[in-house]
Amino acid sequence: MIDKKLLVLYFIVLAIFTMKAQKGSYMELSPDLNLVDSYKSKIDGVEFSIAIDAYHKKLFVVTRDPKFKLNGKSLIGRTLSSFENKADIKLMRGKGYYLKLDEDWYAGFSLQEKGGDDSKVTFVFQYKI
Repeated sequence: MIDKKLLVLYFIVLAIFTMKAQKGSYMELSPDLNLVDSYKSKIDGVEFSIAIDAYHKKLFVVTRDPKFKLNGKSLIGRTLSSFENKADIKLMRGKGYYLKLDEDWYAGFSLQEKGGDDSKVTFVFQYKI
């Protein structure tokens, strides 16, 4: 299992070098509602999308891969009601709902499900400024 801080550093370095080497393969909508070039990367068999803004100040890492685990637990597909801090769910305007998982990771829920108890995690992300 990769240390979380090391993983964040890896993403930053990978994103910067990848951006210098090529243009983005597709666009990702960041939490601040900007479309940014994104790159795919696989780490320990889990697929991530990595995006960094043109000023190299904001990093957005997202996965929709059901193989992703945090503290040994799968998150994709889990319902909001299964989280102890479910009352802390917040709306990310134009993107969906999110719930803080730890100091680095957030669970993302579909906007269409309106953040109800039966809402399922559709993506997990980090957003660093």
